Amino acid sequence: MSRRDRHSTPSIPVKSRPASPAQSVSDGSSRTGKVSLRRRFGIDSAVLWTGTTSSWSLLRGLLQISFILYFLSPEEQGLWYAFTHLAALSLFAELGLTQIISQHVSYEYTGLTLSEGQLTGDPHHLGRLVSLVRYAVRFYVLVTTLAALLLAAVGFFYFEGQTPVVLLAWIFYSIATGLYLLANLLLAIYRGLDQVAGTQRTLLLGNLATSLFTWLALVLEAGVWALPIGTALGTTILICLVLKLNSRFWLQMLRYHLKTRVDWMRQLLGYQGKMALTIVSNYFSIYLLVPVVFQVEGPVVAGQLGLTQAVVVGLMSLAHAVLMAKTPNLNMLVANGQHRESLKLAIRYGMISSAFFLLGALLFLSAVIILQHFDLYADRFLNLPLSILLLFYSFIMSALNGASQFLLAHRNVQTSLVLVRGPLFALAIFLVLPNFGLYWLLVAFNLVWLLLCIPWTLRDVVKCLAAHSDATVEENASHA
Repeated sequence: MSRRDRHSTPSIPVKSRPASPAQSVSDGSSRTGKVSLRRRFGIDSAVLWTGTTSSWSLLRGLLQISFILYFLSPEEQGLWYAFTHLAALSLFAELGLTQIISQHVSYEYTGLTLSEGQLTGDPHHLGRLVSLVRYAVRFYVLVTTLAALLLAAVGFFYFEGQTPVVLLAWIFYSIATGLYLLANLLLAIYRGLDQVAGTQRTLLLGNLATSLFTWLALVLEAGVWALPIGTALGTTILICLVLKLNSRFWLQMLRYHLKTRVDWMRQLLGYQGKMALTIVSNYFSIYLLVPVVFQVEGPVVAGQLGLTQAVVVGLMSLAHAVLMAKTPNLNMLVANGQHRESLKLAIRYGMISSAFFLLGALLFLSAVIILQHFDLYADRFLNLPLSILLLFYSFIMSALNGASQFLLAHRNVQTSLVLVRGPLFALAIFLVLPNFGLYWLLVAFNLVWLLLCIPWTLRDVVKCLAAHSDATVEENASHA
């Protein structure tokens, strides 16, 4: 197994684990006296592989759109995106625990080193990390089962008027979605060890397998069955690849003799409860929209929204990837009390993330204009005004990602904002959409992000930084 990923930018002094000499010359700039282009823009192996994976996700989305346009009818297109967006209900089964686990793995890893495929270092941190991994895996076995049952039950009511073939496809897709939650947990655990590049390479291969199986099923005229077929086969391959990525680490997690027990449920429950509010709010603002449009305005409009939203989500994933590659570093900075440095890191990569999204949005709008000009599948996407409204509030979400990750690293999930934002989105979907239509619903979404989310998030960042600065001053005064 390869050694732990080394990052040259930014420099993060970890108290219990000094940097190796290799870190200072990883890009060769120390010899030449010049800063390389990759270092200037903060592009190390973690960012590079994360960007590659997200670029493939965007390309995969574009290719999948082509397959959907060619092999599915407008009605089947609407059913396809109703499947994918309704499957997001699986988020209610895990309620953000994946991100929490990855974050706590990073905290415990500050006293450890990954060497020759196994963890070494402070026995206290090692025992806590092993205990955490075992708890997470046990919990997720239960979660995947609950997610599959929840999705199957909801689908029976939602797709009540559909054929038995559609209902059976939904059941299999529910099972495959639950299985993917487990694969996502394993990736999150290993990523928390600052192994971003390795996990992203593995995720890339898994996504590639899922896409190839899905497209092959579409070519063979499987229709919506292509979703469960591709997801199940691709996820199975992904789990095998994650376990093979570092089998010695997983065996260590299995065989390590724990001397003490940690009540992780008690430690994580309060934080997860706050994260759950964010998950619910995000479901209302992103995933609930297509299923409701499917019922209110029919499968054709739902298909247009779903296809356009798939491109937008792909752009957001690509932009967010740059920031997510630095999440372990951000968590380690916070764990070492370097709060201002963590804010600088979040701002820097947040700006790069926003620039990626803006460029992609302009390219997408240009493509929509060209398609409408030549009348090529123009009726399968939202029209230009609706696309602009969808892109604009998505850009705001992307622009706030840096601040949000900074707050999450400090275990601030913006509970107050979520308690206000979630109900506003729900009211807009169930009141504005049926009475005024999709255009005014998207206008309402933009107003919520502009007038509420931006100022609230900036205020929370200032308060968080001030609180930790005061705490540092008091700590230094007490030592003096």
